[in-house]
Amino acid sequence: MVAFHSNFGIGADGRHERLHLIKFNAEHSERYWIQPYVETGQSCVIMLLDLQDRVAFDIAARMLSPAKTQAFLLQSLERGVIPTVHAAIPIDSALGAMSVLFPSAAEMTRDCPVDSFVVWCIAAGGSSLVYRKRPAVESPCEQQPEVTL
Repeated sequence: MVAFHSNFGIGADGRHERLHLIKFNAEHSERYWIQPYVETGQSCVIMLLDLQDRVAFDIAARMLSPAKTQAFLLQSLERGVIPTVHAAIPIDSALGAMSVLFPSAAEMTRDCPVDSFVVWCIAAGGSSLVYRKRPAVESPCEQQPEVTL
């Protein structure tokens, strides 16, 4: 499943927690990658955010709202589950965030093999990035036009 793994920032100690989160959410990450790819033909970066992490919470709060993010965090903790947010981000937007927060993640995203997509996990005080094989789906650019006789 994981073709490449690296850690960034001061949170390398949380590597196992991030790997667990990435593995546990593998199917979700794939589904979140498929929809924009099928709609646009463009790959994206899947952000996997554990809201217990301050950086991940701040990113999610900017995408959703601070109130919604806080409510989801509290509801998840009450249910005893990890408060996880997935986001499919266009590569250019993701590179902008990565270059500020984790410059080496941006470099690795640019180097992603064409048959893979990036899952970027922010959790446990750090960041991990993995390449996952793209699922077999057709983008609008690859679909054959229907022929009517």
